[in-house]
Amino acid sequence: GLVNISGAAQVGDGFDVFFDSVVNISGAAQVGDGFAANVGSEVNISGGTVGSSFDANGGLVNISGAAQVGDGFDVLFDSVVNISDAAQVGSDFRALNGSEVNVSGGSVGDGFSALFGSVVNISGGSVGDAFMASFSSTVNLSGSGFLLDGVSLEPQLTLNEAFTLTDRGGAVLSGTLADGTAFDFVLNELFIGGQDQFDAEATLTLTLVPEPGALSLLALGGVGLLTRRRMGGA
Repeated sequence: GLVNISGAAQVGDGFDVFFDSVVNISGAAQVGDGFAANVGSEVNISGGTVGSSFDANGGLVNISGAAQVGDGFDVLFDSVVNISDAAQVGSDFRALNGSEVNVSGGSVGDGFSALFGSVVNISGGSVGDAFMASFSSTVNLSGSGFLLDGVSLEPQLTLNEAFTLTDRGGAVLSGTLADGTAFDFVLNELFIGGQDQFDAEATLTLTLVPEPGALSLLALGGVGLLTRRRMGGA
């Protein structure tokens, strides 16, 4: 079924969404702790707040607009979570085995973990401290200006093709994500409290994409060319 939670509506703790259900949360609506999006469900959060210990348990979750999701969000097997716009997800966000998380905007708090068998794609937004990519996880970064300890990686990269980076040893990876947001990760192979960790058996890829400014110039150039053609044909 379809459930719309909007305005100043409030839903208590332990709300479960099941197969073939679509839930839209917007406005200043509030959903309590322990919300679960189960197998086959779809949850669209474009505003309002969702409390702590939210579980995506096989569902599709889209978090956009100015939506806020609390701490301890777990993304479980076969779930897909998309985070965009100015949405905020709290600390200790975990992508678990078989899940996919796509971050193209917004922010994720400290302690974001890509655990065994998960895929995390980051093309925008910001990620807090103590990010972890564990054994057999995959983290894909899309952007430009990639530097490793201040040295450009771009001579090794081909536009729009994923490049696997195997360097660890505490090197600092930095650059600009596809949405223009600067980022940096410390590539510690071993756990160091409060710092990023990228296991040697985690897959880390970089995909070089055109800088946002370059895309804007290209678009403006296309508009100018179209205008000239129209004028010439007038």
